[in-house]
Amino acid sequence: MNIKNKSLRYEYLIFLVAIIFCYFNVIRLPQIYYDDFSNVFTPALLGEGFNPHSILNALMFHVGGFRPISYLSFYLNHYLFNGNLRSFVIINVIIHFLNTIIFYKIAFKLTKNREISFLTSLFWAVSPVNLFAVSYIVQRMTSLMALFGGIGTLYYLNWEETKKKNYLIFAILFVILSTLSKENGILFLGLFIVHYYIKNGTQKDILEIYLTGFLFLIFWYIFCKNYFVVGYIKRGINPIERFLTELRVLVFYIQNIIFPFNKNIFLIINLPASKSLFQPITTLFSLIFILILIGVSFFLSKKDKIISIGILGFFLFHIIESTFMPLLQAFWHRNYVASFFLILAFLKFIFSYKTKIVNITVTILILNATWVTILHNLKWQYKPYYVKKNYERYPQSLSAKNDFANELFKEGKLDKALNIYSELLNTNRKDLAFIPIIEIFHLKNLDKEALALAKLSPTKGPNLLRIIAICYTSLNQPNKALLYFQKSLDKKFEPSVLFYTLSLFYMNNNYDKVIFIADKYQKKLTFKFINNNKINKIYNLKNLIIKILLLKIECEVKLGLKKKLNKDVNLLKKHKLFTQSIKNYINALICLKQKKYPKAIQLLKAINCPQFNDLGLFLMTKKRTFMLCINNKTAK
Repeated sequence: MNIKNKSLRYEYLIFLVAIIFCYFNVIRLPQIYYDDFSNVFTPALLGEGFNPHSILNALMFHVGGFRPISYLSFYLNHYLFNGNLRSFVIINVIIHFLNTIIFYKIAFKLTKNREISFLTSLFWAVSPVNLFAVSYIVQRMTSLMALFGGIGTLYYLNWEETKKKNYLIFAILFVILSTLSKENGILFLGLFIVHYYIKNGTQKDILEIYLTGFLFLIFWYIFCKNYFVVGYIKRGINPIERFLTELRVLVFYIQNIIFPFNKNIFLIINLPASKSLFQPITTLFSLIFILILIGVSFFLSKKDKIISIGILGFFLFHIIESTFMPLLQAFWHRNYVASFFLILAFLKFIFSYKTKIVNITVTILILNATWVTILHNLKWQYKPYYVKKNYERYPQSLSAKNDFANELFKEGKLDKALNIYSELLNTNRKDLAFIPIIEIFHLKNLDKEALALAKLSPTKGPNLLRIIAICYTSLNQPNKALLYFQKSLDKKFEPSVLFYTLSLFYMNNNYDKVIFIADKYQKKLTFKFINNNKINKIYNLKNLIIKILLLKIECEVKLGLKKKLNKDVNLLKKHKLFTQSIKNYINALICLKQKKYPKAIQLLKAINCPQFNDLGLFLMTKKRTFMLCINNKTAK
């Protein structure tokens, strides 16, 4: 039953071409969405550079679940490719290609049928329900979980064939790595048990597998009900309603795995929650359909083990996320492993009918899946358009509402954004709307109204404190503004907030306070990722750090603090931030202090100010201000 190496190469080449064809647009124009910011493109992940201490930091870093393998991969991606955005997507594509090969081998070991294995893997590789594990950077967690779990499954199947203990040890080791990539990896152990008993067990043993699954659901219900109380309140749903809703979600998944529709494939999905088994009535129909599928898998457990394993494998890999746990209702990436087993069962079933129409049907299904994936990725590469279409498809989704409102806010369409944010105030996620609405009021010069609304906010986090400070600045109340800026900094240090604070002190001629506050927070200014292009593009850290130090240096020159001045100049040099323009700027300050105006003018004219970023604008503004100052002093 060995597969010939030459034919394998052709099949692998087809997988690769199909995947590149599907994901070409995502590779060409990669995007950062939602959880990518907090999980991947965050300074907290990067540590103190590329060293053992920072690697340990990456392993221990987590937002939600403990997934050290995934976070380590993001960390290495940053440092090996200098934060290049395209590199993240290319690596995701490579992992998806490797997973396609691994699952192809799994399918062949299970079916001993090369045609079914190849078509199952090709169908799975191009399926749009799996695309978020590739295009959505943070979901490398899912694809890594599948990678290690798939390798573990191959070792397990080899153990079943040979009974060599080494294979079983490696199988368990890779399941551990899978679980450390994403917690769902532990379910591969369940897959091993299901396969073992369906292959080797009696009908009674197989029945016990189904009973075990039912008992696990009861345990999971009790655990979730008691452990995730806050989560249910946040989602506005109880465990039973969540479970009933997920019945419909699972049927929705199944339909789109076999024959996906372009209108259904979006990152954020929202179906109306099921309040009971009969509200809506489709909940009951979904339950009946799922019970029929599980019943079919039981009755075929002896006659056609592959169909039985495929159906059970689908439900097994949904048993954590798609039952009682109060997560967001649905995400396509939850099907990454589950969909493979459903496709395998489906193709095994239709290939039992040995007619010409079967090949035509499978070809149509694969072409449709490919087409839907390409169409989706064309939308994905233009984020504002994608977010708008996602909202139009699922207008009741609170997440889709919030994301669309955020995009309108960025585009300056404040009235439209305000209308959508106002809708969120009447939901259980009003926390999403408070700060943006206050910001819009500020931008409309309604600072008093913004401050009144801020008092009603259920939380007083650093972002809210920052907006309050900005409103007080607009109302010309610098003392209150400074108070709230400092409160914001004490709760959560942000370089941009520090720069705002220092600027306020500077404008009030409180140069000693500028130096005092800058010294107080200077230890929190991090230089570890100033050369990371992507982090700097998102968070503007490099330019912010330079502006903070230049503002401090100017105050040091004004107060004649030479030791502090030299120390900060050396800090700029140490981190390779001391450019010729910055050197000219600092020397011009010193000449101004010494009233050497001709020399100061010469130095100011030599400053090169690129106006395409905020640092260039800062230097240009300072340059022109000092030139006017000199002209006034010299009456020229």
